[in-house]
Amino acid sequence: MVAMTRSRSGQVVERQWKSGRGYALRFLANGRRQYVTLGLERDGWDRARAEEELLDVMADVRRGIWIPPERGSRPRAANGAAAAPAAGPARNSADDGHGHPGERTSAAVPTFHEFATDWLARREGEVAPRTVEYERWALTHHLLPHFAHTPLTAIDIAAVDAYRRTKVAESDRRRQAIEAGRPLRSGPDGTGPVLRPLSPATVNKTIDVLQAVLALAREYGHIADNPATGRRRRLKAPKPRPVHLDAAEPIQALLEAAAQLDADPRHRMRNRHAIIATLLFAGLRAHELCQLRWRDIDLPGARLHVTRSKTDAGRRTIDLLPILRAVLTAHRDRSPAAGPDDLVFPTESGTQRDKDNLRNRVLQPTIPSPTTSSPSAATHRSLRA
Repeated sequence: MVAMTRSRSGQVVERQWKSGRGYALRFLANGRRQYVTLGLERDGWDRARAEEELLDVMADVRRGIWIPPERGSRPRAANGAAAAPAAGPARNSADDGHGHPGERTSAAVPTFHEFATDWLARREGEVAPRTVEYERWALTHHLLPHFAHTPLTAIDIAAVDAYRRTKVAESDRRRQAIEAGRPLRSGPDGTGPVLRPLSPATVNKTIDVLQAVLALAREYGHIADNPATGRRRRLKAPKPRPVHLDAAEPIQALLEAAAQLDADPRHRMRNRHAIIATLLFAGLRAHELCQLRWRDIDLPGARLHVTRSKTDAGRRTIDLLPILRAVLTAHRDRSPAAGPDDLVFPTESGTQRDKDNLRNRVLQPTIPSPTTSSPSAATHRSLRA
């Protein structure tokens, strides 16, 4: 006989096996139906404990950090220890050999998945939300698939080097698939965004997250040394070649590309040309441009005042070149809001841009592709005089 209770998108399943009454979980994760056996009543499981476990599992699923256990692993006792062998089935949809994702391999040493999950939870509220999102991405997409069920004490220098080699091989596969015209894609059904090759800097940043997790593990006494520390654990990342627009031809090409996008009726945005011109001829930093207001621009006097720089040295007055003065005058005349306190370059919804919006909505669509003769690696920094 099977009894079930639902909680959000999961279920607690109560079953009568030959060895006794037990509990399991059924839920949707990673685009698949999952079935995870918890254990028997004789091991301390009851409905309340199973429902509590379901809430924990579904919280991990929503955060994107749930790792399915390995197929064929034994149920476990309600206190987290492995249950004694029983005649009842232990059917786990994708099990890791250590039971539930949060289970410890021993009473003293947690798995990487268990400890990293706690580490990430501690980071929330301590660092910026964007930092937490990046660390969650590094864990979910890179570190957990490799280290999830590894005890912390088993992660040594050789294990870190093996992870690095795995990432290099993964990047090579992605690159070869793109070159063959059959790019790999993300998502459970392989229809998501194209998986781009991983740069050495990206791989190294995931190792930085690994180092941070293991640093706390060392403080807690789980490990004696941090094997992810040091330059030898990283890939040698080539220094990016600086890109400068210091000739009339590429500058003119970039301004024309921006003007063409502004004139394209398929695009809502109409101020790319003015933004590119301001970056080129005023040399503003990304945050300075995004925060610029009309009271900071003296068009009759041909001056632009930078008043919201991050440093005192950054606060300055810039003389406007005639071409930039003309561009900004035309931009002001067609702006729906050009009062003293209005933003000079707001988003389409009227809010303040950030550097990511500037890169994704302005620079990337405007800067020519690598197949052209113009610089393809230009950023807002390379546009500054």
